[in-house]
Amino acid sequence: MEGVFVSEGYQRKGYAAELLSECGKWAKEKGCSEFASDCELDNIDSLRFHLALGFEETNRIICFRKDLSICKEVPMDDHKTRIARREDWKTVPMPEKHETFILNRAFSGEEMDALRCGNIPQAMEDKWFWYMEGPTLWAHRSWTGYCIFRIDFKEDHEHLVTVNRDPEQYASSGIEEDIASLNKLLDWWTETPYDHYHEWLSETYDALEKAGKIE
Repeated sequence: MEGVFVSEGYQRKGYAAELLSECGKWAKEKGCSEFASDCELDNIDSLRFHLALGFEETNRIICFRKDLSICKEVPMDDHKTRIARREDWKTVPMPEKHETFILNRAFSGEEMDALRCGNIPQAMEDKWFWYMEGPTLWAHRSWTGYCIFRIDFKEDHEHLVTVNRDPEQYASSGIEEDIASLNKLLDWWTETPYDHYHEWLSETYDALEKAGKIE
């Protein structure tokens, strides 16, 4: 669990406990056997919250971070710039059930450079693996490897998008929602560096809002 959010007017009324209970039920249905979470060492309220809901403390750690610009050169043969490639992640091909639409959007040279770098997930909340081969971008969910979007970029900015339509892999109400979702993702993916954590928070909020969990 990466976070629980309850609007201020509804806090301390048991809603967070209900959310976790539903999450636990869903996880068990998917075959999971444990529910992991964490909090800052000095966040006593969160510690008490977890203990009250049946969590038990297992470890205390020191976290580190290193600020890297996207596609920064790393030690490799011939000092090549590290970019994402198909073989960097376990992926599943685009299913036979799919649909296409046109995405009208212009990209700057810097934005295309960011997309060409791709993204190799480095954390659990990093939900997307994407890479480019020629003018085509392939976007996969990191946990499942499902291919959700394929974008064939065109010079006239009328980009051809193929979207997954297998209901077991991707849920959408239709092309209008796909365009809105993809544009939000591209807003995040073209940032330098890519902020996967806040992209995940934004995507999670949108999903809760869509499900009617947020008013």
